[in-house]
Amino acid sequence: GRLGRALVVAQVAMAAALLGVAGLFLHTLYAAARTPLGFDDDGIVTFEMAPVQANYPDAAQVQQLARKVIGSLCAQPGVIDAAVTTNLPTGTEGDQFRIGGFEIANARGLGFQFRGVGDNFFRLFHIPVREGRDFSDTDTAGGERVAIASRSLARHRFGGHALGKTITRDTGVEGKTWSVRIVGVADDTRQLGAMNPPLDTLYLPFVQVPDHELRIVRSYFPIRF
Repeated sequence: GRLGRALVVAQVAMAAALLGVAGLFLHTLYAAARTPLGFDDDGIVTFEMAPVQANYPDAAQVQQLARKVIGSLCAQPGVIDAAVTTNLPTGTEGDQFRIGGFEIANARGLGFQFRGVGDNFFRLFHIPVREGRDFSDTDTAGGERVAIASRSLARHRFGGHALGKTITRDTGVEGKTWSVRIVGVADDTRQLGAMNPPLDTLYLPFVQVPDHELRIVRSYFPIRF
């Protein structure tokens, strides 16, 4: 009799513990579902394109192809806007692209998430640029190389004061480097989902992505539209 009563007590305790764990799990799911990801994908269709290396060997030709595709998309009935990007605002870890070798004042060898985006990328996904300015068609391939930092990058690397700061990247190829000036700070996006913190991200205009960097991107990922 005592053994039976003990088993009943143990079963009740285990059931209560399982109910508690299930309740915590459901609470976590509910909180995750209500956590904004930092962008709006309503009404957006995406697709991928991998330009053949033999036909589009360098960044200039890939960027020219992207302009043609964007122009064709925007001419389609019902299409309000279109953009090109090396990476979408969200996805698995395998969808993200991180490169190192960035240098800022008093810090070397940093690694950031790296994005080349069209000049209407932030507007299309409703990602607010909170400080400075968005990219525009005046940010050309031959113009001053500029960048937009995510809020987390601005906070972690510049103490929240990123506007006007310069970031340099050592490509490791024959000592070649390139630099960008931060002209805007955009809200974070949670690339890995609501349960993960936002990643430090540096955005460049797609037309200004250096050939070496775009070559690296193309070796791992298609171009996204």
